[in-house]
Amino acid sequence: MLSGEYSNSKKDGNWLWKDLSGKIIKDQYFKEGMQQGEEKIYYKNGKLKIQVNYLNDEVTGDYRYWSEDGELKGHKIYRESELIKIIKSHLKKKLKKNKNYE
Repeated sequence: MLSGEYSNSKKDGNWLWKDLSGKIIKDQYFKEGMQQGEEKIYYKNGKLKIQVNYLNDEVTGDYRYWSEDGELKGHKIYRESELIKIIKSHLKKKLKKNKNYE
């Protein structure tokens, strides 16, 4: 189930995606059709899966993701949808912790 509003044929305000039982699975905010602010995506058990920030439809700032049991698995920093820095990654063999991409 999806709930949200349109203004001038564009998404505007808070948009919620819910499963059939009514639990929130995704929470987003739009301003004049562009995603803004924090987006949260949840596992079926209600725990947070992904938390990411948007500015004008682009990933900007913190992007964090967790395992289903609540363990932080990754934390990255983006600027205008470009990866800037990896703070933590579950891909330990491929990426180094605190690698700076600037």
